[in-house]
Amino acid sequence: MRMTELYLVAEVKEEYLELRRDGRDRQAATEELMERYIEEITIGAEDDGLQFWVGLADGQYANRELTAEIAGKAREALDAMEQTDWEITPGDLRRRREHYRLAPMPEKKMGKPRPKFRCQWQIGDTFAYRLTGLYAEQSGTEGVYILLRKADELDGGNGKIFPTVYLSLWEKEELPRTLEEYQTAPLMRLDNGRFAIPREYYEYRAVVLIDSKKQLESMPLMYLGNFHGADGPDDEVVVDEPGSCAMLFLKQFDRDLNMRVRKSRRYEKK
Repeated sequence: MRMTELYLVAEVKEEYLELRRDGRDRQAATEELMERYIEEITIGAEDDGLQFWVGLADGQYANRELTAEIAGKAREALDAMEQTDWEITPGDLRRRREHYRLAPMPEKKMGKPRPKFRCQWQIGDTFAYRLTGLYAEQSGTEGVYILLRKADELDGGNGKIFPTVYLSLWEKEELPRTLEEYQTAPLMRLDNGRFAIPREYYEYRAVVLIDSKKQLESMPLMYLGNFHGADGPDDEVVVDEPGSCAMLFLKQFDRDLNMRVRKSRRYEKK
């Protein structure tokens, strides 16, 4: 398994880089993430906590400002990962150890913060995204569509507004044109059992993290209509705290969507 398939590693890395781009200094960005993920690095120290430290180290290294402290915690996490049954690709572990040996690095000077993105989607707006490429081939979803329907929105802080969406896997040839047609595809279960939530409840919503209007406009999202009024599942639990809810990074959409497809399929087999 590639390290990038551990979704928490990718989430923490991207959140760190986003905080730095938004003007936080290295220490503030690190401390904010540790506060956001306090349960992962305490209660879930032997699972999610390992992913957190690797993701944070990857974020600092990507910005060429890795500290000795975070590099040390990430090396310990890599050692612990090798004792699990995750079967992470050896090359991914080796490269990270090589990167982490380069710490400590000086803090990088960041430029002026970018304008904040505010999504203009309305509740119920529904889009289709066609899965293609390597990740789709690996997941067996080549040519299949993911439907995204806005359920709510998340205040990302500093003026940013992101859409929170339900996801559906659409395997029919013709895309839905009405609410009734849309509801024929079940919603994807995205997570389960986090934050001491009973396992009979599932998370169905994910926040779409979008860097800019230009980035969003460059994506091949097909607008299907506004399907407002569709009910949420009876077994849904809503996690809507920034940094805690499920996330989809638009810059890595194919990877993130296919990771969610694979996880949703595991829940369906239970």
